[in-house]
Amino acid sequence: SGAAPKQITVLTGLSGNGKSTVLANMILGLVSQGRKVLYGSWEQESDMSLRALVGIDIGFTRDAIKMGTLTPEELRAFYDRTDELVQQIKFFDVPFKRELNATRDRRNNNLNGQNLDMIHGYIAATGCDVFVADLWRAAMDQYDPNDEEAALDRQLGMAKETNTHHILVHQQNIKKGEAGSSDNRPTRQDTKGSSKWVEVADTMIGTYIPGVHKTVDKQTIELIILKQREGNWPLAVEFDWDGQMGKLTGGRGIEYQRPGEMTQLDKWGLGAEGPKGDKRVEPGGRRKRAN
Repeated sequence: SGAAPKQITVLTGLSGNGKSTVLANMILGLVSQGRKVLYGSWEQESDMSLRALVGIDIGFTRDAIKMGTLTPEELRAFYDRTDELVQQIKFFDVPFKRELNATRDRRNNNLNGQNLDMIHGYIAATGCDVFVADLWRAAMDQYDPNDEEAALDRQLGMAKETNTHHILVHQQNIKKGEAGSSDNRPTRQDTKGSSKWVEVADTMIGTYIPGVHKTVDKQTIELIILKQREGNWPLAVEFDWDGQMGKLTGGRGIEYQRPGEMTQLDKWGLGAEGPKGDKRVEPGGRRKRAN
């Protein structure tokens, strides 16, 4: 059902495994369908997120944008596309964190509720089709599991009431990534915090870059489908990825590796990449090199 109204997508993964890149490509896909997006860019500043979106969309490298090496013609094209994108993407920075907490009423012990009221107001005011929270936990002042469960239930109710789709970006448990595990692919069990994350999600997608954890080139990103209410799961999709451009292309189904399970490729020690960096799966699950 994709990003259907009244539903929630949870995008999760360890830090450095492409959540922001995948999210940017998802947002650009939604914009290409004519949908209006409200983007709570809370892990980084909104202007940084906007520059990244424009760069991916128009095909300029991150270094060229950061270092200011765009030609005058490229710069005009960049600003023209920026003006077009902000017609469909509205941003708001974190309005409810520490510097404002001193002036807020803490006596009612419902800070999460106040924050969610604010988000609800932004959604209603902008008339968006899709709300994005990156990272959603930045909106929380109270992290007790019961508080988090109540907040996630409220978020789902908000999606239904406003007839919008919500994309919530969330971390995997970082202890897994630091434990020296040979398998750092995201799982439902390693989602940080309450089990409500799995319950509330209509679709749950984990991001994984093999090159972060293995001695292979960082040329691909895997999306692990951890839950789909209206589709098959678990399954895995692999995309070609250009780190400088930030663009995902060539999505294809690959062998799904269950947590702790070695692939045939790992068992046979054939190496992770073919001559062109292409991985293909033969009947029986064996990967073969590209010609």
